[in-house]
Amino acid sequence: MDVLAALTRRLGADRVLGPTDAAPVLSGAYFHEVRQRRPAAVVRPATFDDVRAALGVLADFGAPATVLGGGHGPRCVADGAVCLDLRSIPCEASAEGEAVRINGSGRVADLLAAAPEGRVVPVGVTDSPGMGLLTTGGVGGLSRSLGLSIDSLRSVDLLLADGQPLTVTAQSPAELWWAVRGGAARLGVVRFATFATHPVPEVTETQILARADVLAAWAAAAPSAPRTASLSWMLSPATDGSEPLALIDELSAGRDPGLARAVVPVGQRMRERTWRHRYRDFADVNVPVCSWYGPPAVADLRMRRIAPLLSGTRMPQVLEEVIRHVRNSPTPWCRVEVQHIGGAVGDVAEHDSAFSGRDAEYAVMAAGAWRAESPVQARAIAWVEELDDILAPARVGRYLTEVEAGLPGLADRVREGVHWLARHPEWPLGAALLIVLLRPGRALRWASFGLQGYALYRRAQRVMARPLPPAR
Repeated sequence: MDVLAALTRRLGADRVLGPTDAAPVLSGAYFHEVRQRRPAAVVRPATFDDVRAALGVLADFGAPATVLGGGHGPRCVADGAVCLDLRSIPCEASAEGEAVRINGSGRVADLLAAAPEGRVVPVGVTDSPGMGLLTTGGVGGLSRSLGLSIDSLRSVDLLLADGQPLTVTAQSPAELWWAVRGGAARLGVVRFATFATHPVPEVTETQILARADVLAAWAAAAPSAPRTASLSWMLSPATDGSEPLALIDELSAGRDPGLARAVVPVGQRMRERTWRHRYRDFADVNVPVCSWYGPPAVADLRMRRIAPLLSGTRMPQVLEEVIRHVRNSPTPWCRVEVQHIGGAVGDVAEHDSAFSGRDAEYAVMAAGAWRAESPVQARAIAWVEELDDILAPARVGRYLTEVEAGLPGLADRVREGVHWLARHPEWPLGAALLIVLLRPGRALRWASFGLQGYALYRRAQRVMARPLPPAR
């Protein structure tokens, strides 16, 4: 019996999807590369008891597994692994005094909605991620005043790889408590987590659209910003070929210090708005801004992302080169986003949690983006890799909720190349025909080597398929 049959027998056919049925389920993953992967199976549990049972089966077979929650992580699906899709489990989130307890299928939106009135948990910049973000980092507008999401973590209930439960709190062994604050999603499946909340009834936000040359003033103002305010920005190429557009975003948990308006003189403001809102109202923040700058969003957009954490003292050294690089973007969808952190993030010592980069002042998310089937794909990927080299002198770490060990791996690139060749067979066939016409002798030798290699591969397959002799 193989692992797929064992999972089906244990959980039921309606809870286990084979590899050919997985594509529609994976369409909800954020990364295009993740949606292209081919898991061995997808398990859609009804409860966390089902998750525990599935983990037991996987442990018996020694089969690899991944966990799909919010779908924003690059590790939530892997080729040949069994994907545990927690989105099929109903979310449970409730306030417990001034804390919030939420199960592993919950998302940022559920966590904030369950918080007591006038209280929040510091989270990222959107409300759709799940436990991968909440237990790995959580960098957002309140990080300077309240720290990361993991700094508000009070307890985590895990299911380990063999299905055994484990509860980790500050009273647990120090190594475990260190590991779950930044690495819980890598230790096991998060079944429940409890977060402390903080009194922030409303925040004041100012967004100003201007040309990129205002970022020199931003670089001078950001280091002296009070902890209650973050001064972030987004930079994208202008669609008309002029100077790149910068969106300055100031978010304050206290009195509005007016930093954004001080950075951008009145005469240089192309668009502007200031308003008060509840921290949980991400749609009110993000949707209008998308219409201010850049080309319209497209459904077939592909991207390659980097997420370095940068030193505050070295950021001004690379800023001018970053602007010049964005000016030369290969597509209008390429962009750089810089989240202002520091402050409370650095109050936790570097080695007191598994989050690396506590001394960073800025968290960057940059994307080289292109439309599907676009001939500029290679240029867009090269663009973001070159940007990573530009930022290297200021880099103190990487935000691992966004990327997998830095830049995307060779396997993803090879996979994309194979998929492209499968969709365009005329290119390899044309190249083979050209070789036959121009170098027929060499083509025959290569064909001979290929046949010998295939024969050796088939022979090795037959040997590996033979049963082992009984132990004596």
